[in-house]
Amino acid sequence: MKAKTENFDEKLGLTFFKASEGWLGKFKQRHHINYSKISGEARSLDANVTHDWINRVWSKLTEKYAPNDILSADEARIFYKLTPDKTLKFNREKCVEGKLSKEHISVHLMVIGKSKNPRCFKNIKKFPVTYKANKSAWMTSQLFEEEVRKWDVELKVRKILLLVGNSPAHPFISNLQNIDLAFLPPNTTSLLQPIDQSVIKSLKGHYRRKLLMELVESEGKTSVDMLHAVIFLSKVWEEVTATTIQQSFRHAGLCTNSTSDEV
Repeated sequence: MKAKTENFDEKLGLTFFKASEGWLGKFKQRHHINYSKISGEARSLDANVTHDWINRVWSKLTEKYAPNDILSADEARIFYKLTPDKTLKFNREKCVEGKLSKEHISVHLMVIGKSKNPRCFKNIKKFPVTYKANKSAWMTSQLFEEEVRKWDVELKVRKILLLVGNSPAHPFISNLQNIDLAFLPPNTTSLLQPIDQSVIKSLKGHYRRKLLMELVESEGKTSVDMLHAVIFLSKVWEEVTATTIQQSFRHAGLCTNSTSDEV
């Protein structure tokens, strides 16, 4: 805004004007302007699209499934070393901790890291989660298909409907015996994906508390590594309640029965 204003003034010959921070602050206050995060998915979304999909497509997809056979899957990044950037302090005390950690993994609860064989995994033969690795520490179409096909075999005779986002990482998978994949319309994940409503937020909140308690109890001596993250995540996932998951389905408009038990 400052650069554009000065550009206009230059064209108008007002070379004496300087767009300072003070001027910008008063300009925003005068015109009721504030900062807001842009949501890439929701900004161009037509509400009629979501309502139409729920009424015309979702209602038919769920007809032949019991509530506890309707599931949802999604990905989330976990910055597993990242502690809060706010804290209590004494007046005049400086609050400096250095750069915030950006090391991350993805949780499914398949955990995806960057290293195939982290040193901290040495001599660990059994993990409480499935662990995979790639350079981006993110879901790929290959990993998605491998995990879904593995799950399809494990289900044996149970038939489920699995709701996933419309993403290149979630391809259509043919010849599944026990899993029926349902894909959300493009750009609707932020509104229709139950996992995005409160499940991820709950998981991350429990994880952050677990991380902080570990640091407090060790008086800051614990160096959190990938093994800690995997163990923490397996434990905090159990703290995400069925009620949270049910409410997420309701908030997305995918179920209206208050007694249903989608998990």
